[in-house]
Amino acid sequence: MDLHFGNIKSLGDIIKEWIEEHGMQPKLQEASIARDWPQIVGRSTAQLTVDLFLRNRTLTVRLRSAALRSELHMRRSAIADKINDFYGRRVVDSVVIR
Repeated sequence: MDLHFGNIKSLGDIIKEWIEEHGMQPKLQEASIARDWPQIVGRSTAQLTVDLFLRNRTLTVRLRSAALRSELHMRRSAIADKINDFYGRRVVDSVVIR
């Protein structure tokens, strides 16, 4: 029996390929940001966050507090940098605060 193992891929590589082929990466990244949001911005800000969604590398954040909305609006680029630093790669290009 002649076994040829030249094209063996790890399960992780196969899953990554499937995710990319089926366009699932943005939704998985959005879920990761939502899960990690308290660590990224702090628990108090996370508690006042109503919704997060990522589309075309733009993160939209909906908040309950007008005062916090105003504060974070001025810190949008710092938030994007913080998210990118958290993941060690460019995930978000811009942040929209609503």
